Amino acid sequence: MIGHPIPDLLASRSRSTPDDEVLVIEGGRRYTASQLDTAVAYRAGAIAEQLEGDHQRIGISTPSRHEALLDVLATIRAGGVATPVDPGLARGDYLERIESGGLDGLIIDDDLADEIGVSERDIARVQTTASAAPIHERSFDPHSPCTMLFTSGTQGVPKSIVHTWWNHVAAAIASAKRLGVEPDDRWYDPLALYHMGGLAPISRCLVAGIPLVISRSVTANRLLQRIDTADASIASVVPTMVHAILETNGHTPDALRCLLVGGAPLRESLFDRARSRGIPIWSSYGHTETVGQVTTATPAERSRHPGTVGTPLLGMSVRVVEGGEPCPPERIGTIEITGEMVTPTAGDGDGGHTATLVTNDLGYRDAFGRLWVVGRVDDVIQTGGKLVHPFRIQQVLESHPGVSEAAVVGLPDDRWGELVSAAVIPSDVEVTIDELLDRCRQALPSHAIPRHIEHVDTLPRTPSGTVDRTALRERLSR
Repeated sequence: MIGHPIPDLLASRSRSTPDDEVLVIEGGRRYTASQLDTAVAYRAGAIAEQLEGDHQRIGISTPSRHEALLDVLATIRAGGVATPVDPGLARGDYLERIESGGLDGLIIDDDLADEIGVSERDIARVQTTASAAPIHERSFDPHSPCTMLFTSGTQGVPKSIVHTWWNHVAAAIASAKRLGVEPDDRWYDPLALYHMGGLAPISRCLVAGIPLVISRSVTANRLLQRIDTADASIASVVPTMVHAILETNGHTPDALRCLLVGGAPLRESLFDRARSRGIPIWSSYGHTETVGQVTTATPAERSRHPGTVGTPLLGMSVRVVEGGEPCPPERIGTIEITGEMVTPTAGDGDGGHTATLVTNDLGYRDAFGRLWVVGRVDDVIQTGGKLVHPFRIQQVLESHPGVSEAAVVGLPDDRWGELVSAAVIPSDVEVTIDELLDRCRQALPSHAIPRHIEHVDTLPRTPSGTVDRTALRERLSR
């Protein structure tokens, strides 16, 4: 834990390596540390003139990713809490975030402001181009708020997660320790700033001293080619982007040494296909409440131990518990996370420093501390008074060469509570439902054998790439 003030990360880079490149806009402008520092200084001065004090929460919905990134850095330097908000949200959802997040102001373009009726709300519009003295540097209490992001709760209600300066710095140090830092590294970021996967690389690159390349738009289209053009060695993506990459025959960039995959579980079939093409997949597990990475598996580790998301990063501790007691190796339980990266709003820290995040995720660890994430607490199926973990059934189904992918859910039933049901995407190898049931009978207890298995062409997915279980239940109930 740290108690001394933290200097502004960008200003520190500008002092130590003023002529080094720190930011590249895909197909556009390049900034040295001193150039970016100057641009941020003038914006920060304009923003600070309009704040009523430090720690005000400022929503940022700038359509340009370039402008949005500058606004994030400038809001932080001005003393505000930078809060990127998805400009594509429906009006009601956007207003809900203003209310639930307690936003004090908005950096927002005119069209979106008119669409959501900002003038009718008791919230200030913050301008970034007003004439004001620039703020070239300031220091911050390590435990003061720095950024805020929204994430969905278990019932779909947006939660506002506030991150401190030390959360970001500790996360950046831990990430650099796990991924390594090489002299020619460049980090390509195609993810939205209102998700942690898009926001975290900013501080990671400033701490590691490597350039950040941000894409002009959030898309998986021609991703390998764009990484190659950017001469990037690291890129952060979600599983849906890996799937899109594998649907093309693009050349794997020679410079690419780390494709960091998070946001959702990565199927073993996708990892195997990527490995066969020489794509270096680093599988990670993390949360908005932990500023991203909690555990990360190297490509070699994932190859030796299929499905693992690796061991905890520096400064993190992961427990798997059942009924409040630690689970022995291989037993599934609830994942709990403790460490310097866990945000004050996430757990039971003393005054908000080192807290424990009790997740809604289920997983298990092996004797060496490697973690496997197998689903969520609310995915567990209760049938005939017994609990069934869908992941175990999914593993058995996907072990058949005739199954490309499987998903398992519980369907409501008056007698049993829920019926174990599965959807499978066939591979090129023919397989019948009876053959799959036979395999399940050989590997699973009787209460875990699916009562219904259906062949499907695709599985419904959320934007992050996880199976949309609500939509799947609806499909299988028809």
